[in-house]
Amino acid sequence: MRRAALLLLAAFADLGNGLPYVLARVGGFGEGVVVATTFEYGNTFTIVSGLLNMLVCLDAYDVALGRK
Repeated sequence: MRRAALLLLAAFADLGNGLPYVLARVGGFGEGVVVATTFEYGNTFTIVSGLLNMLVCLDAYDVALGRK
């Protein structure tokens, strides 16, 4: 249960990457058997970049509304 919730949050964070995420899904990249022991580093960086993109969008929205 807990692992499924974390995977759902990670998928949501990946959506924050926008066009690269869509291109990777359509192109079939990232599928298959993981053979590298360092794949978690790439996963983590992708998740963090998506979350940072969402924060930047929220900040730009606040600036546009004059709240900041």
